[in-house]
Amino acid sequence: MTHMTQPVSQNDESTTTTYAGVTESNRVGTGQNNNLREAIVAAVYANQRDKERRSKSIIVTGLNSSNDSNDTVSFQRLCMLELGVNPVVRFTCRLGHADGSRIRPLLVGLQSADDASRLLGHAKNVRRSTDENMRRNVYINKNLTKLEA
Repeated sequence: MTHMTQPVSQNDESTTTTYAGVTESNRVGTGQNNNLREAIVAAVYANQRDKERRSKSIIVTGLNSSNDSNDTVSFQRLCMLELGVNPVVRFTCRLGHADGSRIRPLLVGLQSADDASRLLGHAKNVRRSTDENMRRNVYINKNLTKLEA
């Protein structure tokens, strides 16, 4: 391996340029690019994980909380009676703050994205419900970000 240097006279006060010096200065610039690249890759993966997580859940608006059962049982009852499906519910959670003036949306986590898609395919059957309150007020939608919504 050859070491490249520029000859410099002893009276000249400029510094000697070496291969190591050139590559060191180039590494400083690519370090900043690598940090930016790593930040972009991390953001893309975080977005991808978020979409995957959201694809396994749905939002149900207008479904009343029942005094005799919890939200999971109420949702499963809705699915069996109105949609003719029985999905595996992993969790349910009411969104927003309870102010007493409105029914808070229900976030429902399902076992898979296929279960969510299947359920969304049957969601329009709620419009044919014999229960007028269900027909007018209950909607089942994808779990979208605010930007997507």
